[in-house]
Amino acid sequence: MATQDNTAGTPSVDFRSLAADWRDWSRTVRLFAARRSRRHELDPGEYRVLHSELLRGLRTLVSSGEGDQRVYFEKLERTVQPWCNLDSFHGTDRDILFRLVAECKSAQRVLDGHIRPIWLSPQAVLLGGCAVLGVGVAAFLASGDVGGVAGGISTKFMSAVYWGGDVYRGLSQEERYIALGGLIAAVGTYVVVKSARKI
Repeated sequence: MATQDNTAGTPSVDFRSLAADWRDWSRTVRLFAARRSRRHELDPGEYRVLHSELLRGLRTLVSSGEGDQRVYFEKLERTVQPWCNLDSFHGTDRDILFRLVAECKSAQRVLDGHIRPIWLSPQAVLLGGCAVLGVGVAAFLASGDVGGVAGGISTKFMSAVYWGGDVYRGLSQEERYIALGGLIAAVGTYVVVKSARKI
């Protein structure tokens, strides 16, 4: 939804409202893609209002954006524009609708990113959790308060990592535990980075 910026005299965007409109529009797309019976309960007038509000917000972003951001929101505008009423979904090939669903999910993450601090994103939370887990495991194992089973597992795991090498034999028990904690944190970081690149 576009609002007036009184300080600059130019339209600004309420990202929270725009993200909500995008979410509602995406839900409509999913209903038609999945051929859900609820699609027949949608109100054509309400959909036209939603479509109009969504386009207005995207066009405001296009007019005020620069560079890659402008190009991205122009793409979203072109994505939304053809679906001007509910009839436009009827008879559309499901493969096209499912591709549209995928675009909706990707764009939703971008729009949500404008209203959610980056440190609250799922990737950041997961990365922080992995780091804490890795440090916690390392501290726990290095403290010596660990049972024979856990110690045996960690030792066998590190032995497998450094199989046949001199590095493992040259490490103290505490260093091996710290390395295990670091490995856990590294694997968690790798998973988060890989998932973030798919967004």
